[in-house]
Amino acid sequence: MTQRVADLQSGTNRLECMIPGHFFNTGLFYVSLLIVQDKKQVIHLEKDILSFTVNDKAHEMGQWMGREPGYIRPLFHWSVN
Repeated sequence: MTQRVADLQSGTNRLECMIPGHFFNTGLFYVSLLIVQDKKQVIHLEKDILSFTVNDKAHEMGQWMGREPGYIRPLFHWSVN
């Protein structure tokens, strides 16, 4: 997943990203940093600067215990009218 961040200024910049709960599937994930100049030239690449693991919650007996396919599994709230 690639996201463009607003233009950075000289000096120290602070970047934040809020990821909602129940967004990622179970597994190990890595975050890499790319700094791109003029929207086309990578001038810095730092791989795997952050890693995190998402663990499944406990399941009741008889429920599916495997990993769902894909990287994300957002929790949607549905209503019927």
